[in-house]
Amino acid sequence: MSAAEPALSPAGRVTVGEIALACALGYLDLRFAGAWRAQHTRLVQWLDAFSAAVPAFQRLCRALHAVTRILDRFFDHITMYLGIDCPALPRTNSSVRAANYRTYFDAATRAAVDSIYASDIEAF
Repeated sequence: MSAAEPALSPAGRVTVGEIALACALGYLDLRFAGAWRAQHTRLVQWLDAFSAAVPAFQRLCRALHAVTRILDRFFDHITMYLGIDCPALPRTNSSVRAANYRTYFDAATRAAVDSIYASDIEAF
């Protein structure tokens, strides 16, 4: 997020890159409760300008936040129904992931996947 600050395209000419950036920033808002915003004020300004220029993006963000609240309530209801004392679902991803997903699998797992999906792998 420290790369060159983006600039909006001329009015009415939204690019795929701008849509991708807006979606990524919207995801950060949803997943990390906007924690990124304090350190990246120019990106916040860009996202605000993008949202104003593309009203459909605002509607999508509102819908996603509504769905998240519904899922949170559903989770609470299910855990209560099952008698499970469970804290609220966290909003941050505290796990540390390896840089390369292949490091998660040992030789036996890779061999099993190769065997099961041999015809699919062959097709590609």
